[in-house]
Amino acid sequence: MPSTLAQPLTQSQIDAASRFWAGGWESKEFVQLKQCFPRRHDAIRIKAIVLNTLYGTKVIAIYKVAGLLEKLLEDIHTTGPPLVEELVDGIKKVTRRAHYSFVAKFCHFFVDSNLPILDSYAEKMAAWHLGKAQSRKAERYLRFCENIETLRKSASLTSGCAELDAYLWVA
Repeated sequence: MPSTLAQPLTQSQIDAASRFWAGGWESKEFVQLKQCFPRRHDAIRIKAIVLNTLYGTKVIAIYKVAGLLEKLLEDIHTTGPPLVEELVDGIKKVTRRAHYSFVAKFCHFFVDSNLPILDSYAEKMAAWHLGKAQSRKAERYLRFCENIETLRKSASLTSGCAELDAYLWVA
């Protein structure tokens, strides 16, 4: 597929970001949490509080949100990107804020590592590369995931989600 990117992206750029993060970009605390609590329903409050603290996702009422996240993950049987949208919607009913960064990171690290991490840096870099080829979906996370997939295909990337996330963040 010929590249239709506004700004080129090559596998070598992704590889360079991977080398930059060679020591690991996932904090050792997350690795330890996953070892101690391997199932997605284990210790949700602890995982959420640690994530919010280490990654500065700015969830003010984190204990309350973590409890809600625990309940939502029990009740929701959705998977993939729609899960993130459902969790954001559920939390927004309580906090009145759409905590996309927090939910996307939580889901990536503790539910499904194939879900891309959405934060403002990754969103801006994906948009920079895509230009007018950006998704028009209304839902922010679904739009971001579609943009990531378009970016992967247009640039003929062979890397996985974690490597692309690392590039988008460091770039």
